[in-house]
Amino acid sequence: MILVTGATGFVGRNVVRALRTRGRDVRCLVRSPGRARRIVDYGVELAYGDVTDPPSVARAMDGVDAVVHLVAVIRERGRRTFDLVNRQATETVAYEARLAGVRHMVHVSAIGAQEDPAYPYLNSKWQGEQAVLRSGVVYTIIRPSLLFGEGDEFVNTLAGMVRAFPIVPVAGTGKTVLQPISVEEVGAIVAEVAGDPRFGGRTIEIGGPQRLTYDEIVDVVKRTLGVRRLKVHIPLSLMFAAVRVMEAVIPNPPATTNQLRMLALDNVTDEPPVESVFRIKPRTLEGNVGYIRTMSYLEALRVALGFMPGRIRGG
Repeated sequence: MILVTGATGFVGRNVVRALRTRGRDVRCLVRSPGRARRIVDYGVELAYGDVTDPPSVARAMDGVDAVVHLVAVIRERGRRTFDLVNRQATETVAYEARLAGVRHMVHVSAIGAQEDPAYPYLNSKWQGEQAVLRSGVVYTIIRPSLLFGEGDEFVNTLAGMVRAFPIVPVAGTGKTVLQPISVEEVGAIVAEVAGDPRFGGRTIEIGGPQRLTYDEIVDVVKRTLGVRRLKVHIPLSLMFAAVRVMEAVIPNPPATTNQLRMLALDNVTDEPPVESVFRIKPRTLEGNVGYIRTMSYLEALRVALGFMPGRIRGG
């Protein structure tokens, strides 16, 4: 039995599908029956609880051989802070996994995880990794680059801005390099790792087949939507000022100051190509983001203003 936390999320749904395709028995820790509807058709066992609630995590671990820990927040909302979810909850999952005698813990982190408070999200991911390393459970840490696929936040947010506005603002130079990888392929990789002891004790960074600058990703979105748009590079100091205003007046701004800081960091891996390590051939970004074409103009306006419709987010 494999326990998956964050099973109803963007990455989680793909991990669960990949595990079930491989015939693995899966238990999903979910917060509510409403969220469970996203995965119930996969034939999984449900355990209701929350990674921030140790007793419910302990109950979900009963009879589990492996744990895939996916829960994380990329932006803070209310009490669900980076520290609570990305650090403390990961500590809880790792601790309860050790008490339950779990043989393997797969933790999905992020490229760029580092011990630097200047980057709160990346610092919290690094702290979560340290909790896994200290737990005594055989672990594999997966650090993916930028993820794309139906329901993603990054490409859909770009698509919203490109469709809604004649001018696309680009923070800074637009030369930050990313290595986009399909969320379906990440799901397949996590499923393979969870069932293979050869990956124990490793931290593995994964990215797609291309290294693209932010500017180039915007161009891919424009070509996919079949529109012409002017890109305007805005100094980071001005972007920070604008985003601070949006954070003050919009409940879910399309970008946060924390995300702007991270946008200055390249997000690529120097490890061997994915196809040389895993049994998949990763797809390029261009030609595989056709899902953004279904976004209407009104939906694009909502996305550009920070209100991601449920249809686009995936429920």
